[in-house]
Amino acid sequence: MTRTTILAAAAALLAAMPLGAQTASPQPAVPDTAVPPAPAPVTTAEPAPTDMPGTAPAEGDTIERVAYACEGGKMLEVVYVNTASGSSFAVVSQKDELIPMQVAVSGSGARYVPVNVNQTYELLTKGDAATLYEDSDTVLAGDCTAKR
Repeated sequence: MTRTTILAAAAALLAAMPLGAQTASPQPAVPDTAVPPAPAPVTTAEPAPTDMPGTAPAEGDTIERVAYACEGGKMLEVVYVNTASGSSFAVVSQKDELIPMQVAVSGSGARYVPVNVNQTYELLTKGDAATLYEDSDTVLAGDCTAKR
């Protein structure tokens, strides 16, 4: 299973299974004089398949979704992907974005760094505890404990 396929599957899993109820922002009233929306563009492309090929885990791969409850009622949502070939990834949901990460060298526990070099997050886990950093500043820490 390729890294892109793994991260796509984990991101889909994380997005499809929200932990808390999400409320939609109230929509502003639209005056009667508003310009109607433009019609959808006409396309001749085939519709996207509903079952994405290649996103199912291969034999021996594991995908686990873990929610961590942190201080102040904050939540940290992570999908861990471990492949049969030994690769490990994490997809973190933070600030309304999904951050794909890969395992890195760690002295104790597990350490994940972003796949995208332009992101500066770091996730440290040990047992049922987790700490998330951004630019070396703690984002979520303290009593971030896995709720299994």
